[in-house]
Amino acid sequence: LATELGEKLMGAERELSETETQAQAMADQLSAARSAAARTGEQLESGRRELRRLEAEIAEAQRRVDEHTKHAAAAERRKGEHVAASEEASGRIAGLEAEVERLTAEVERRRAELDEAQKADEAQRGELGKARERAKLVERDWNGVELSRREAEFRREAIEEKALEECSVHVDAEYVEYRVIAGSGDLAPIDVDEAKTTVNELSQAIKSLGNVNLDSIGEAENLEERNEELIAQVRDIDEATKQLTALIERLNLASRERFSEAFDAIRANFGGQDGMFRRLFGGGRAEVRLMPLIKEVEAEDGSLKKVQTDEIDVLESGVEVIAKPPGKEPRSISQLSGGEKTLTAVALLMSIFRSKPSCFCILDEVDAALDEANVGRYCNAVRSFTDQSRFIIITHNKRTMQTADHLYGITQRERGVSSRVSVKFEQVGEDGEIRDRQMADGQRARVEPSGDEPSGGRSEKPSGVLRRALAGMRDGESVEVEAGS
Repeated sequence: LATELGEKLMGAERELSETETQAQAMADQLSAARSAAARTGEQLESGRRELRRLEAEIAEAQRRVDEHTKHAAAAERRKGEHVAASEEASGRIAGLEAEVERLTAEVERRRAELDEAQKADEAQRGELGKARERAKLVERDWNGVELSRREAEFRREAIEEKALEECSVHVDAEYVEYRVIAGSGDLAPIDVDEAKTTVNELSQAIKSLGNVNLDSIGEAENLEERNEELIAQVRDIDEATKQLTALIERLNLASRERFSEAFDAIRANFGGQDGMFRRLFGGGRAEVRLMPLIKEVEAEDGSLKKVQTDEIDVLESGVEVIAKPPGKEPRSISQLSGGEKTLTAVALLMSIFRSKPSCFCILDEVDAALDEANVGRYCNAVRSFTDQSRFIIITHNKRTMQTADHLYGITQRERGVSSRVSVKFEQVGEDGEIRDRQMADGQRARVEPSGDEPSGGRSEKPSGVLRRALAGMRDGESVEVEAGS
């Protein structure tokens, strides 16, 4: 019986060994089938991508064909327009040729008239020369007559003196005719020298006048019209100046009122007891104030130098930010550290937003100079404004990413090909796995088959580094993520 049981046991062991051998063979076949299925899946996905590429190329080719058809129709239409324009131009050319012939005949006629006018001018010049010769002869004769008159005047005076001296007779008193000739008696005497001087002065004045300008009357009328136009323009400019001055005064008044109101509101929101500065720094105090004006005055040596005055103008004065973080002395924002400057600037920005909210705001690497505690305050301040505005934050800080509602990133699934990825933290599991993740363009991400998962799965597991990073951000830990992972 023992021998029989031993034989059965050995037979069972042989059957178990054969079964294990078959199971190993089947496992090998299963691994080979999985590998083949993975390769087949890759080939299928590659074929699908090639099919989509070919469909896109076909659609692009069809679009180009449609565009070429439209271009051909447009070209045919433009051809008809050009033919019509060519015919119209031919008609205009014929008309212009006729006009050129008419103008040529007119030019010939004007040239003939010009020749006749030149001939008439030459004739008039000859007449003018002859007249000038006659004028010279007349002037010479007049000079001779004038000389004879002077000689006669001298002789008359000599005769009067001789008659008075020798005969004691006044000739002009005794003879009326002589009195008229001499210019005495009832008639005013003629001063010959004064008359000559007056004649010479008038002659010089006539010569200085030059030739008579026949167009002077028309030019005077044109100048008068132009002067009236300029007077009207000056009047309009004066009216516009008055209106602009009044408008500038009203704008300055309104600007001062609005700026003062906005500045007071921002100053209260920034440095008040419940202001953004105290909320971000956990205490301290800050102030936004206007700087006195700086004016140029003339020094004793004549040079100009800048002097600070006590005058403050809300439209001209600069703005100065004075901050006193907890445990420090008050100082200007330019004297603060990098992180303090950042928090102060964020507090001022949020104060402006509180006085007049904007629809959205972009913050680029604002938290780069902040430590972990200040990053939390910064995130809480931004979160408190999300009910009024949308914030787009560009950051590398994990805590800031953790505060965001939606996370956008760039990844390289293939070398040289970047794709945009968006993630919501509600989609991240405890182990960092992304559930139902979609690409930014709305297409579902491509599934990467692995040896532990059968081909055709619908969820994608991120890489180990990205999974750990997302899980760390979900738990509030700081995890470094390599670029491109």
